[in-house]
Amino acid sequence: MSRAEMLLGTLVVVLLAVLTLGWALWPAPRPALPASTAVRQADGSLVAAQRAPTAAEVAKAPHAIPRGLREERRISATIRPKPVASAADADCPPTTVDLSLVRDGDMRRVIVSSPDGEVTTATDLVFAPSPPARPWAAGLSYDPVARTGGAWLERDVARLRVGIEVSQTEDRAGLNGRFRVGWVF
Repeated sequence: MSRAEMLLGTLVVVLLAVLTLGWALWPAPRPALPASTAVRQADGSLVAAQRAPTAAEVAKAPHAIPRGLREERRISATIRPKPVASAADADCPPTTVDLSLVRDGDMRRVIVSSPDGEVTTATDLVFAPSPPARPWAAGLSYDPVARTGGAWLERDVARLRVGIEVSQTEDRAGLNGRFRVGWVF
């Protein structure tokens, strides 16, 4: 084994060790969410206040999240019914409605519950569907020095991008294989 091959092998091992250590020590960054206050609109609707969840809120959803689904957002609203002329003396207490936006594969779904009452109907109108997750990638490669071509396949797995590449050798008589590992950021 030549000195250059030993150096290259050492560099690969060090790079893999650094990537593994980085994956273990630094979790995926959460985008900073600016807090905003609620805004009452002229038609009586309310633009919801927005803030990052506390650790206790992240730990426990107000309703069951089906296995395999990932909660992306949680909305809670308290509604006070308007008085009805025929029941002016009846005072209805405010009702809280909790909603969770969850990811179901390439789709998003809404889960609705209420600690104060029974949810009788719920409708989710989808105006702009979420883009599908595309964890796979494939392509062609070309080495302009050796004038050889190849093909590669990659997949995102959590914070890692793993892949394989097959290319021609410089003498074009055989194939060369590579395994690739990268850090998604």
